[in-house]
Amino acid sequence: MNLIKAVSLCFLFFCSDALANLKDWNKTNKQLYGTYMTLQVLDTMQTLDMIDCQKNNPSCYLQEKNRFLNSRPSSTDLILMKGLLNYGVYHTLNNDKVKSHHKTIVLSLLIVTSLYTVSNNYSHDVSFSIKF
Repeated sequence: MNLIKAVSLCFLFFCSDALANLKDWNKTNKQLYGTYMTLQVLDTMQTLDMIDCQKNNPSCYLQEKNRFLNSRPSSTDLILMKGLLNYGVYHTLNNDKVKSHHKTIVLSLLIVTSLYTVSNNYSHDVSFSIKF
């Protein structure tokens, strides 16, 4: 599972080329995007631990609630869905036709939604651990 977590972090942060082309974004939107991506990584790590629980504990009560995944997703499905989602968000917001204040609004809404998801996961005892 540790390799999957490392690949997830790499994929979410670097493979989407999202950090490379933010030069035309204002400072606020860069910070908001970084916050959004951090929350996406936390949610992914929590979900990977849930998947690990489901695989290793027959009485694991945790189930995925994301409508784009089934209740017992594979780590491959999770990474693919998260990668496509975040790729779409970045490329939509990085369009020159999207005004800066619209980016701010959309990113703020994405952060609120992601923060709710991560905190809801935590309230259901879904956390994550990194072992080296």
